[in-house]
Amino acid sequence: MVSRRNSADINQDEELRLLRAHGLSPAALLARGTEAHVYATGTDRVLKVYAGVDQADTLRTLQDFYSRLRLNGVGFALPVIHDITPGQDLLAVTEQRIAGSPISERPEHGHDADLQAAYLDAVVGLGQARVEPAYDRVLLLAGQQQPGHQASDWHGFLRDMIRHQQQSLGLTLELDWPGAAAGVARLLALFSGRYVGRVGVIHGDLFPGNVLVDDNGTVTGIIDFGTFTMFGDPLYDLATACAYYNMYDSDQAHVRAKLLNQAAARVGDQARSRLQAYVLVAALLSCDLYPDPQVLIRQTGHWKWALSILNDPASWELLS
Repeated sequence: MVSRRNSADINQDEELRLLRAHGLSPAALLARGTEAHVYATGTDRVLKVYAGVDQADTLRTLQDFYSRLRLNGVGFALPVIHDITPGQDLLAVTEQRIAGSPISERPEHGHDADLQAAYLDAVVGLGQARVEPAYDRVLLLAGQQQPGHQASDWHGFLRDMIRHQQQSLGLTLELDWPGAAAGVARLLALFSGRYVGRVGVIHGDLFPGNVLVDDNGTVTGIIDFGTFTMFGDPLYDLATACAYYNMYDSDQAHVRAKLLNQAAARVGDQARSRLQAYVLVAALLSCDLYPDPQVLIRQTGHWKWALSILNDPASWELLS
């Protein structure tokens, strides 16, 4: 979807100068994320350090997006950006600090039924969020070179993205997915015509690392909107949240099927086939993420995860 600047590009000397300017030391580090380093600046705020000042406009869009979010009484927090300050080579962003820690840091998260239930409930709750006023596009951070950047319809956006992915990967996709042509045609047929359902907020990257809980396992917040945030069918988030849970573990297929069944029980069993369709779409659209220049794309863990879904007959059986 959208390319991301990697936090590995952060210049350490410049980062140290920036921390000192904010009265912080490296000891205040909370996390090293894919896109930013996160530091505690007190009990209620964090400082995020990004590589490159060219992301300022992107983060201002996020700041505006957060200000438009309405949660409808759901009992957890979403991010708030207070300040965006470009430096020489880095970007400093002050955000509201959300209590709790990621579900992924809980040692029991892989098998704990209560944590999994809280996770799914939070995703369903986020699906009720509104954006006021609404945006006139599907992808929040769409750039002019982004496939589907002009699409205003959810189904049209998906069709554009599916076609683009098939064309860009070409024979590489067909080597590991012999049924690629037929599978793509089937997905395009499923999403033909305009989308007529409810348009909601789609986080796009919901996994246990982006859902925070307190010591009792109660969800306190959802974080890291941005790169994959969209406006469309909230069931997409629910489907991918199930698919991304334990996604690289040996029991991934079992956990995915179990969570999808539980998700369908929350939103109506008639949605089960649509949830499954979104899992397939997400596998196709994300299969080439996280490239490692030292590793062939076909050997990366994420590619193998995605292709295991696309090649599994059970993944296609529930489609209507």
